[in-house]
Amino acid sequence: MTSTVKKGSLGAVTRELIREAIVATCEQMSLAVIRTSHSETVKSAMDFSTAICDATGEMVGQGVTLPNQLGAIPDAMASIFRTFGDDMQPGDVFMLNDPFAGGTHLPDVYVIAPVFYQARLVALIATVAHHADLGGMAPGSMSPHAEECYQEGLRIPPVKFYVRGKPNQAVHALIRANCRIPDVVLGDFAAQVVACRTGEAGFLKLVEAYGLEPLLDHLRDLLDYTEALTRAEIRSLPDGVYRYTDYMDDDGVHLEHIPIQVKLTIAGDEIEADFEGTSPQLPVPLNSTLSFTKSCVYYSLRTIMQTDIPHNAGFFRAITVTAPQGSILNCILPAARSGSPDGTRAAIPSPCSSCFPVPGAVAPIATASKGCRTSAPTSATFLSRCSSRLTRCVSSNTGSSRIRVARVSSAADCRRSVITACSRTRS
Repeated sequence: MTSTVKKGSLGAVTRELIREAIVATCEQMSLAVIRTSHSETVKSAMDFSTAICDATGEMVGQGVTLPNQLGAIPDAMASIFRTFGDDMQPGDVFMLNDPFAGGTHLPDVYVIAPVFYQARLVALIATVAHHADLGGMAPGSMSPHAEECYQEGLRIPPVKFYVRGKPNQAVHALIRANCRIPDVVLGDFAAQVVACRTGEAGFLKLVEAYGLEPLLDHLRDLLDYTEALTRAEIRSLPDGVYRYTDYMDDDGVHLEHIPIQVKLTIAGDEIEADFEGTSPQLPVPLNSTLSFTKSCVYYSLRTIMQTDIPHNAGFFRAITVTAPQGSILNCILPAARSGSPDGTRAAIPSPCSSCFPVPGAVAPIATASKGCRTSAPTSATFLSRCSSRLTRCVSSNTGSSRIRVARVSSAADCRRSVITACSRTRS
């Protein structure tokens, strides 16, 4: 496996140095968000993410932030390129939150800045943060009574938040007029812009240190290396088709269980997760777009694989995710979305992990007995909150299931280290 992975590599030492530098830059972006944000949602709860992408939009590095947000970045980038592919200029900053144009749910707003070197697009810096309010029928833009997305708040398609380094006053005015606490919200947007500028400065330092072409070559090599490691890990698993069905207790209105059904196919060095048989979308804010569903599958499978696989878009290449259009995991307009990160986010990983052919594999989200879970919104999220989780483990050898308690402490450790580093920086 080692010889296969390293074949054709440019240089393991340099690649690793660049990878660590990219990750460090993403962490500096995270610190910039913490230090300059206004809302407790972002500053204290740390409900945000940071990443750096290459000029094609493939993520080459990420901060120690929220995996369910980061896995949706490819779709957000694709939406930006569709809208502004020929209209990116130095100083521009793009934003979007439209769940049906690459976003997740309305409070999560992507702020993305292109990086230019000698008039050439060389990278894109991405941040996403959960904003305290974007209008809608309830403060916080997350109403359990919403039946369609138009009731949930301001839907922002890809637009320019800054144009050639200057604020787009029309967009700023539109946001200010549609939220209950505009100073806080715009303050958090400003923090995201600061983080983008921090990432831009860090990336350009790497360009100066390594040279543009060598750096880009090593980043491409890093993605290929990650893909090779991922595929090698998948090849170590037994080929086959694995099925599992889990249930959300109800949708908060009706008492019927809501099925989340997955068929996991492992063939050689690829995995396909097919959610055929999952519930149709519902007139409640628990629906998920395919971009968010893919993100949840990515981090669910990532937890079962080796920890030394880098966190970047190379990991995504070997995984295919499909769900029926119009289902709760691939909803269409005008489906309500605001509660999805606390509802379907908790429901998707369990069937993926439970049917995975690894003895003792642990589902990363709390699972109740008999395969059912609560659909009530919860702040406990994988790798962003840490507690004892009751999980269902399915043995691929015996087919029997057992219940055990799993404790995930790395999230809290990462959280403490970021805050400590921030405090030391301030002092």
